[in-house]
Amino acid sequence: MKNTAKWLQIIVSTSADHTEAVSELLESLGALAVTLQDGADEALFETVPHSQSQWQTTKIIGLFENDKSADALGQQFAQQCAAPIPSFEIELLEDDVWERRCLEHVKPMQFGKRLWIYPSWSEDTPPDDARVVSLDPGMAFGTGTHPTTSLCLEWIDSCNFNNKTVIDYGCGSGILAIAAIKCGASHVHAVDHDDQALIATADNAEKNDCRQQIKVYLPDQLDIGPADIVFANILSGPLINLAETLAAVCSTNGYLILSGLLSEQYDAMHTAYSPWFELKPPQEKEGWLLIECRKRQPMNKTDTPKRGIEKALRNHTLHPHGQPDSPRRSLWWIPTILILIALLAVQLSFSFQHQLRAYPATQPWLELLCKVLPCDQNANNPYQSLRIISREVIAHPSAAEAVRVNATFINQNDKAIAFPTLGLSFKNIDGQIIAQREFSPKEYLTDDLDINTGMPSQQLIRVSLDLVDPGETAVAFEFQFSAADN
Repeated sequence: MKNTAKWLQIIVSTSADHTEAVSELLESLGALAVTLQDGADEALFETVPHSQSQWQTTKIIGLFENDKSADALGQQFAQQCAAPIPSFEIELLEDDVWERRCLEHVKPMQFGKRLWIYPSWSEDTPPDDARVVSLDPGMAFGTGTHPTTSLCLEWIDSCNFNNKTVIDYGCGSGILAIAAIKCGASHVHAVDHDDQALIATADNAEKNDCRQQIKVYLPDQLDIGPADIVFANILSGPLINLAETLAAVCSTNGYLILSGLLSEQYDAMHTAYSPWFELKPPQEKEGWLLIECRKRQPMNKTDTPKRGIEKALRNHTLHPHGQPDSPRRSLWWIPTILILIALLAVQLSFSFQHQLRAYPATQPWLELLCKVLPCDQNANNPYQSLRIISREVIAHPSAAEAVRVNATFINQNDKAIAFPTLGLSFKNIDGQIIAQREFSPKEYLTDDLDINTGMPSQQLIRVSLDLVDPGETAVAFEFQFSAADN
């Protein structure tokens, strides 16, 4: 009978000390994938390749294409494996068998009382009161199996998110942001330095029907005020470096949830964050910690103008006949307060000129202000809030003298805007423009986008632009956004 199996699977049982060596050997023999399991066949989905296994006895499974015999693979492994040779077995697998064996290890997971993570293929019915996040396991960002993510999800399940602003700093897959939405948060601001993480967060939010409630940002794009709750599930090194930044984005009396650190790293974390926060005793799971921090009132809090006036009025005592004591001494604060209020109004107008231009009544004031201060003349341009998430130039799939530019944009305005004309400029090594092309919305929009409804807020827009190859002297390119002709 002809062998129709598509895969060969070699299963090696070894100790923790030899895990790395065996994994590298399987890869050198051509393994398409290497998976680590404990003795109970519980898959370790977030293990970093070649990191030390947490199990004393580890099963290492290598998947190979069935382009050689099982005997030849076994002989090759035994010959190249250092003594003592660990025990191993080889199996033939059909496609559906391999897929079923991978998926059977992934079950719905519960965190706290009501929060659940369900893989997309699960046929299990959630409890009636369950808050369900649909997310598949993977190596890249986190799906709840790691202790730090688990600790954060348990904290989220117990939290009251009513009327709370939330930031997920280092969002990865977006699991914490999505879980917060499922547990009552109305909106979450997700931040990550990795473009791929922002794309993953947006895609996972879309799958969980909460894309409009989650906004994604690169760190330098975050422009909201301090939040009531801030999550930072990263690693100890970045957490220490980000202490001042995270303190700035957390409101007074707000909560900062730190995770991603080991037990022995607590003292360094306490030193870094104690100037701003009260740190509660850490929660621990498998040697990993979660620290709940509460933002303190500023040590040297100054009076606001309102409190300064109230204080001055309390100190302004009167004679029985109603005449004030020392008028020259008691009224000095009035012009000072008026000057401070005027300066504050100028500062706020200058800082929020983009928003104020939306109101016609503010135009005369802004025009006067811009005669004195260097205002942004493009403040009324809605395309200033368009961000390029990714871009690339590839060879055209069918035309030899053409190239294709693929790009992903996001509209970070709070509302939809008209689709712009896309300008594309290619430059040489001296920065000179050597080729230009403009694309109207009708030229680049796909069928799933309606030009009449405009570019949706906080939605990824992917475009592919075909144009003549600008030649070998082109070393860089950039986009320009402008209003499209009606």
